[in-house]
Amino acid sequence: MEATQTVRRWMTPAVRSVHLNDPIDDAIDLVVRGGQSVVPVVDDGGGLRGILSDRSLLRWLANRVYTDDGSDLRAGDRAVLPPRVLTPDDDLFSAAQAFLETAASALPVMHDGRLVAMLGRREALAGVQLTEQAHLRENAKRRRRARLSEQRPQSIERMQQVVADNDKEQVVAVFRQAPR
Repeated sequence: MEATQTVRRWMTPAVRSVHLNDPIDDAIDLVVRGGQSVVPVVDDGGGLRGILSDRSLLRWLANRVYTDDGSDLRAGDRAVLPPRVLTPDDDLFSAAQAFLETAASALPVMHDGRLVAMLGRREALAGVQLTEQAHLRENAKRRRRARLSEQRPQSIERMQQVVADNDKEQVVAVFRQAPR
């Protein structure tokens, strides 16, 4: 089976962020037009100062419309610390656990104190699914090898059938057995 999956393989590196002094409407535009579910808020050095989720932005915007409050908020005014921060080398299953423990739809990925990407819940799910499929294929292969090793062909017809139905590795496993 393949090596442990890491966040690096599944993260989205080209995530757009807003500066903490940008108008909060810039973050709303990234969600609406850019399709992001979470907008990172960064400082001048690219350090993460917080996040704005689509849910929190919707709550804030609906409240602004309802109260007719045209306040000029900045992204940093509403940004909250993320429930968890990941690194590119974190194990994908640890990231999946973080999603299960929080309501976050995406988590920031940091390297050397800088925001380098985001990992979405959907990407984590895809990575775990791919890992499961590889695991299932490997188990099926092992079971097939075990079954074949118990049935060394005794006739030419059966030998031909084994060769036709299996890949090279499996055929070798069958014919390496000591004769009965």
